Amino acid sequence: MKYLIYFFIVIALAGCKEEDAALRFTQITNSNPAGIIVDYFSPDPLHCAKSYEIRANAQGGRLVLKCTNHDDIIVVESSLAGGTYTDIDGAYSVSYAKNEITIVFSRKTETDADTKAYYSHINIIGAEDRGDLQTNITIIRLFDDIEP
Repeated sequence: MKYLIYFFIVIALAGCKEEDAALRFTQITNSNPAGIIVDYFSPDPLHCAKSYEIRANAQGGRLVLKCTNHDDIIVVESSLAGGTYTDIDGAYSVSYAKNEITIVFSRKTETDADTKAYYSHINIIGAEDRGDLQTNITIIRLFDDIEP
């Protein structure tokens, strides 16, 4: 019985396959490449699809991402806000057109709030698929002037 359990564990682990994100993106422009970093990585646990994370420092900047596997996407927050969504703390704003997302990170100064870091998510879906193709992008803002 003990060996049967080990057998099933080995089979289950062997079946874990790293999946790409449902919607995949590439950078088109980045006005602050040293201060805005886009990572595409495998989260833990491994059965989850790969994910995007954008880290931006206090300097801010503008980032444009293009979806490479879908022609028409919707950034949920922007569609609910009438085209452009500015996050409640002003850490970033996001808009989209067809298959491109524009994220603008505001410049933060010492006179701004004492927040040292900020975390948020952008939810993106394929326009005609309505949920079949969905990817979340994590936004991390580091408000001290260290590298992201």
